[in-house]
Amino acid sequence: QVRAELLAVLAPAAVPATRKIYAARAAGGVRSLVNESEVEALLLEIDFEKVYFEKLTFLEQIALMRETAVFLGVHGAGMTNMLFLPETAQVAELLNADYGDPCYALLASGLGLDYFCILAAGYQPALQNQSNLVVDIALLKQALMLILKK
Repeated sequence: QVRAELLAVLAPAAVPATRKIYAARAAGGVRSLVNESEVEALLLEIDFEKVYFEKLTFLEQIALMRETAVFLGVHGAGMTNMLFLPETAQVAELLNADYGDPCYALLASGLGLDYFCILAAGYQPALQNQSNLVVDIALLKQALMLILKK
């Protein structure tokens, strides 16, 4: 209901959802990707746009999500932007394989969105869910190819 009411006021017009968005994390922050450059190279090959949500206003974030067909992000608060995705969008979350929390899978399910979890290795196990992550590039590519075929 919150989603419907916000969208009715803030983004009432339907727009084509064709964009593939990667919600990047600020360097040096929690759950950064150790091999970010490799991840970005792969995402660039398959036409993902790298976006820093903290640099967008709330209304810009909503507008961007309304145009998004595939939303990829690292587990964290930025994943809540899925609230504004069209019902046909797909969500892919990079999640720590050892300390993952299914909260965004549950949110996607509640919103009726296709959700995919791509497990990544924690780089600093002592930090548990706050650890930086190492993404298996082959696994990421395989998962994204399957998602994009849907």
